[in-house]
Amino acid sequence: MSKGTKNAIMILVALVLVGGLVAYFKWRVPSKLDVVSAVDRDLVTVEAQGINVGAMKITLTSTRNMEILIPVGALFMSQSGGTQNMMAAETVRFVFTNARRDFPQSVTQEIRVYCINRFLEAPTEKSLFQVSYTEETNPIRKLAACLENHDADHYSKQIAIWMVSDKFLNMTFEEVVEKMTGYILSHGDPIDADKLIDMIKTQFPELTEGQIRAIINSPEMREMREESVRKATREMVEEYASKSGPLLETCGYHLKDSKFFQL
Repeated sequence: MSKGTKNAIMILVALVLVGGLVAYFKWRVPSKLDVVSAVDRDLVTVEAQGINVGAMKITLTSTRNMEILIPVGALFMSQSGGTQNMMAAETVRFVFTNARRDFPQSVTQEIRVYCINRFLEAPTEKSLFQVSYTEETNPIRKLAACLENHDADHYSKQIAIWMVSDKFLNMTFEEVVEKMTGYILSHGDPIDADKLIDMIKTQFPELTEGQIRAIINSPEMREMREESVRKATREMVEEYASKSGPLLETCGYHLKDSKFFQL
């Protein structure tokens, strides 16, 4: 046997061994994996669908009998740029007991989630998401993990998440009020104009629709509306402070170092 032939055989054997090892480690499945690792190893597919601001419907499909975890703090990226990304508010287990390579098993659960983009649209049942990885040191993930076993209501926890995700802690109270007031005023008029006109007609039948519309659209009325929105927004931001402060302190945030809480 020539030296060249021998070398060729050795290379072929090495390739077969490497291929076998790769296949072995790919198909050697642990009994428990987190969802991102399972996706990376092609062991599961994920369908994530919105329900509302506090819940999502997750369907995992696998050909392996195993347990897959969606850990608290798992990130779900919106497939629509205008919709909030979501984060798991709890650790959820998906257990597969009847899965086969030729017959995948699907498991569906509703999970509690947080929105992490306060000024984007809330998800609906038509919203679709893709699971993604977040570092354990990510401050929003760390806060979600701290809040998981706290007995506060979900809305209070959501506010605490927004304080960090939208960096309200780095803004003064007044800056947050102005930011939120501007957002509300720029995202459509909450007043049903036709309904308002009908209401005014009932009280003042002598006025024409044109006269009523002129009043509604007058600078004085616009100023009154803006002041009303600002007042309601201030009350909402005060609620943000009262509900999130104790939770953030419990999770290690020093409120005295925050611009927002320097009231």
